[in-house]
Amino acid sequence: MKVLIFIRIYSLIFLTITPFSYLQATSTGAISNPVITQKSNTAKTVQEIPSQLNSQLDIQQSYLIFISAKLELIEKNILKISQKSEFSPYMTSLISLIGIAITAWLGWRGQKNLIQHQRDLNASAERSEIDNAYMDWQFKQISEFYGPLRALLGQSNAMYRLMNHVLIAAKPQLFRLVEKAGADFDDREFQIFKNDEWIRFRTINHLDDVYDKNFGVEPYFNDVVNVGAQIAELIKNKAGYLRAEDTSLVTVIGNYLAHFSVLHRLYETRTNGGEINSIRLHQDAVFPTSMHTLVNDGFKNINAEIMLWRNKDRTTQ
Repeated sequence: MKVLIFIRIYSLIFLTITPFSYLQATSTGAISNPVITQKSNTAKTVQEIPSQLNSQLDIQQSYLIFISAKLELIEKNILKISQKSEFSPYMTSLISLIGIAITAWLGWRGQKNLIQHQRDLNASAERSEIDNAYMDWQFKQISEFYGPLRALLGQSNAMYRLMNHVLIAAKPQLFRLVEKAGADFDDREFQIFKNDEWIRFRTINHLDDVYDKNFGVEPYFNDVVNVGAQIAELIKNKAGYLRAEDTSLVTVIGNYLAHFSVLHRLYETRTNGGEINSIRLHQDAVFPTSMHTLVNDGFKNINAEIMLWRNKDRTTQ
C-alpha cells in the first residue's frame, strides 16, 4: 500500500512539473502558463537596451510565478495523499526534502536564465556603444577633414586650370596643356617652353615667368594662394582626424605645408616688387600631386564604411 502511494506521489510530482495540461485538469484551478517568446539578444540601438531588459525581466518574473504556483499545487496534492495514507514520519520527511530539492533546482534554473539574459543584453549594449562611437568618429573624419580638404583641393585645381588656359590663349607658343597619364589630377600636364624645350610648369619655379608679364593671370594666382592658405590652416587644425592607415597622406601633407610656405614667401616677395630669383629653391618644394589621389581615397574608404554600417543596421531592423 505504501509503495503504491509513494509511486502515486512521484507520478504526481513528475506530471506537475512537466505537462501543464495535467494541472489544468485538477480541482485546484487552472494556472496560466506564461508565454516566453524568444527575442533577439542583439540590441539595434543603445536606446532599445532598457526596454529589452525590462521585457526580459518581466518574462523571468512570470516564469518564477508559474513555478511557485506549480510547487504550491504539488504541496497541496501531497498533503491530501498524506492525510489519506498511513505514511511514517520518515517517509513524509523524505517527500518534503524532495519537494525542497525540486524547488531549489527550479529557482536556480530561473535565476541562471535571468543572469544569462542580463549578460547578453549588457554585451549587446557595449557592442552598440562601441559601434556608434566609431561611426561618430568616422562622420567627424569625413566632415571635419577629408570632405573640406577634398573640396578645397578641387577649388585649387579648377583655378589652376583656368590660369593655364589664360596663359595658353595669351601665348600659345610658350604654354600648352598635353595629355599625360598620372601627371596630374586630370591626367594632363601644363608645360612651358623654356631653354629650347617643353618642360613641366611648376608654380614656385616659374612664377617670375608669368607674374606681371601682361598675361592677366594675377587674379588667378591670388585665388590659388588664398585657397592654399585655407588648406594649410585646415591641415594644422584638423590633422588629428587623419586615418591611422593613411600613412602616405601624413607624409604628403607635410610636404604640402613645406610647399605652401615657400610659395607664400615667393608670392609676397613678388607682389611687393622684390626679385624672387634670389631665393634658392629645392625641387622637393613643388606641389605634391599625389595629395589629390590620397585624399580622394581616404574620403571614399570612410564613406564606404559608413554606407556598409548603415546598410547592415537596416537589415537587422
